[in-house]
Amino acid sequence: MSTMEKKIEVERNFIELRPTSKWSQSGDAYTLLIDLPDFQKEQIRISIDDPSNTLSIRCERPIPGDPWWRFTGDFPVPEECDINGMKAKYENGVLCLIFPKVIHEEEDEGQEDDEVEIMKKSKHEVGKKVQVVMGMNNSTKQLILNVFAALLVLLVLWMSLSHTMRNNNYLEVVEE
Repeated sequence: MSTMEKKIEVERNFIELRPTSKWSQSGDAYTLLIDLPDFQKEQIRISIDDPSNTLSIRCERPIPGDPWWRFTGDFPVPEECDINGMKAKYENGVLCLIFPKVIHEEEDEGQEDDEVEIMKKSKHEVGKKVQVVMGMNNSTKQLILNVFAALLVLLVLWMSLSHTMRNNNYLEVVEE
């Protein structure tokens, strides 16, 4: 093997960086800001370990002379974050990672369907008073529906009997 074909391996000398980082929280997301000046976005590697909810960031870049700058950091991601929805951007030396919050379903899973149904009915000016019922729990809603159904059944029976009695002359006038 000639000297030209030999692979030259050079061990790099690293200067470990400890940049500042800050988590913040808004109504619908968590944001992690990390100060990484003088890096190019191609030099930054981001990975997430799903089971442990850990964000790993690795950066390396050469500086004039022999050493390289390196940053390796692991950040625990809050449980309420949707790690699959993470968005990252690198601008002006700051790495910004945004994690949307996981939306927890309400105890009453049918609430959204009820609201959609009300909106459909409201277009035709029907069902607007049902909106008052939406803030109640399921047992109260069920009780109101049962009472309404019973009243509806009584109304139909009354109308049916009234119609039958008129057609069969059950209401006879007594002559003296």
